[in-house]
Amino acid sequence: RNLSFEDVLNALKMAMDLLVGPEEADTVESCSGGLLGTRVLGENVFTKRIPVIGVSACDMAKYLTTVVNAVDALASDTYSETSLQALEVKLETLLQDGIAGDPDVNIDTSDDDLRSVIEIEFELVWS
Repeated sequence: RNLSFEDVLNALKMAMDLLVGPEEADTVESCSGGLLGTRVLGENVFTKRIPVIGVSACDMAKYLTTVVNAVDALASDTYSETSLQALEVKLETLLQDGIAGDPDVNIDTSDDDLRSVIEIEFELVWS
C-alpha cells in the first residue's frame, strides 16, 4: 500500500514513544521512559558513563529533544498539505527552529506486494 503523511507521522510518533516513552512524564532529560529508561539488574544502563569518552547515552540523548519536540509539534497540528515532501519541509523547518542550524530530512518509501518500507533520515547540524 502507499504510505501517507499520516502513516509517516504515526511511525515517527511510535519511534519516539519507543525511545523516550509514551507518558507525559517521560522526557529525554529525565531518561526515565522508553528505551532510555531501561533498567538491567536495577540499574539504568543508559546513565552509566562510557569509558574513554566520559559521557553516558543519556547525556548524548539530550540532542534528541529537538527531534521529539518537532514530532510533537507535527502531531498536534493539522496540515492541509499531506505530501511526504511537505512533511520533509515542515520537519526541517521545525528542526531548524530548534537547533538554529541546517537540518536535513529525507523520507523515502517503497512498496511491494507484501509490505511498505519507510526510511526516515535526520541530519542535525548545529551552528
